Amino acid sequence: MKFNIPNDFWKQQFDCLVIGVFNNKKLAADLPKEIATAINNTLKDSIWQPEFAGSMLVHLENFKISKQILLIGCGDDNKLTPYKYDKLLKASCKTITKLTVKTIGNTLNTLHVKTLNETDCTKLASIAMQCAPYTGDFLKKDSKANKQPAEQTISFTSSKKLIYDNQRAITQGQKIGQGINFARKLGDLPGNMCTPTYLANSALELAKQYKLTATILGEKELQQEKMHSLLAVGQGSRQESKLIVLEYTGATKKSLNPVVIVGKGITFDAGGINLKPSHALMTWPMKMDMCGAAAALAIMQAVAALALPINLTIVIPSAENMPDGNAYKPFDVVSGLSGTTIEIINTDAEGRIVLSDALSYSQKFNPAMIIDIATLTGAICVALGKQYVGIYSNHQPIVEDIINAGNKINELAWHMPIHAEAYEEMMKSDIADIKNIGSITGEAGSNTAAYFLSKFIGKHRWLHMDVAATAIDKQATGSPVALVMQYLLDLAKKIQQPK
Repeated sequence: MKFNIPNDFWKQQFDCLVIGVFNNKKLAADLPKEIATAINNTLKDSIWQPEFAGSMLVHLENFKISKQILLIGCGDDNKLTPYKYDKLLKASCKTITKLTVKTIGNTLNTLHVKTLNETDCTKLASIAMQCAPYTGDFLKKDSKANKQPAEQTISFTSSKKLIYDNQRAITQGQKIGQGINFARKLGDLPGNMCTPTYLANSALELAKQYKLTATILGEKELQQEKMHSLLAVGQGSRQESKLIVLEYTGATKKSLNPVVIVGKGITFDAGGINLKPSHALMTWPMKMDMCGAAAALAIMQAVAALALPINLTIVIPSAENMPDGNAYKPFDVVSGLSGTTIEIINTDAEGRIVLSDALSYSQKFNPAMIIDIATLTGAICVALGKQYVGIYSNHQPIVEDIINAGNKINELAWHMPIHAEAYEEMMKSDIADIKNIGSITGEAGSNTAAYFLSKFIGKHRWLHMDVAATAIDKQATGSPVALVMQYLLDLAKKIQQPK
């Protein structure tokens, strides 16, 4: 799929032209008079009612710019919010990619959306177009994903003064969309294929492609590093646990402290000795408990592909959490790289255990900030549903930057409380420094998990993303790749601006 912005969009010839229409049949974009008149006449004679995200394909034989017009329902006039715009884009882009045409003129990026500018909309439109062809059925023998699709060229319209900015937004959107699809594919792979070793090999492929520095620690090296917490979680599995590290140096000032992203990589979570009930394993696909790792790899791919002027390191603790005669047990006490002793109350709260070692390890890079991404708790699903990424932090400015980035890219984040005094008592252990859960009934489950992680970040700036609700659905969603990428794009812009 190719994207561009022609200087003379309305003088082009497309196989199909995409135009938005409001419920009252008013055209949603400013069009040249001749084109607007022809479409308005068609709408006047049509019985079609433009429901939100609905579509109608119109054939106009004497139309120069395109013989086919795809009309897309945009809802009520001047009431398009970022949330509705995102839904509109995803639905319309699915329709567009099903058309058997090669060249498409798309005007949906210039719709008027509350709180978003044209460049924001152009980026969102290109992300949606890039993501639309993904189906997740790539393991089927006759999957369309395994066949070379017909190349489509998508041309977007643009205000004359914004052509350069919109072209850059398209490039960013395309690379973000490719990253989202990469994360989705990793998340959709079954656990017998996507093992810790598979994730490590995927990292090595990225390192080769983008000339990154890669470090892979196997169990022997993890023992030497005293990362016994990570090893404890994986000791019930036949698959070797790994710590995966990729380093990208894109800043002009090579000594600039890196952003470190830690991604939870549990490639299958059976719960360990605290085995998950069968209905939970069926309804909540635990092969996707590595979506934090998938997001970290995808973010690294997008950052390197865009050659952002930042320094970025990703750290992925990866293991399987399985029941076995050698598995770690409830009431065991483990101690990792930090030396903090952890009493295991529930082996199914394993993500925070592997993250404790990864967060401790991340401090060796002297990070400007640490962001961890994890499908950590079911409690965040109850608290926020699938609409928000739950975030916790010890640094308010990064919270504000992440929320602002989410508003731009329409991947929303909500700041959750992590007040130490509120949760310290719940996490106290009689025999160790800390317990791995605060309550067996799930009280404050996401908050206490975040509090647990906060004990392993030293004095560094840190933000935790609980994406258990947003990253996992019937298929992996790729969350929070777009959110973190927008944050990093904003960060790169700040770095480039002279003081």
